[in-house]
Amino acid sequence: MIRFPDEGRAYAEYVTGPATHLAYKPASLSHVEAATTTLAPLTALQVFEK
Repeated sequence: MIRFPDEGRAYAEYVTGPATHLAYKPASLSHVEAATTTLAPLTALQVFEK
């Protein structure tokens, strides 16, 4: 999700966004593992922002 939590509000196969909002996937992780690593931090961020 690009620009979380302000814009977007959707998942997509292709997106554009600021380079500062992107990161390389570590070679040691599968695509599924890398995708799931963002869920807990984003949930925690929402709690602190509210």
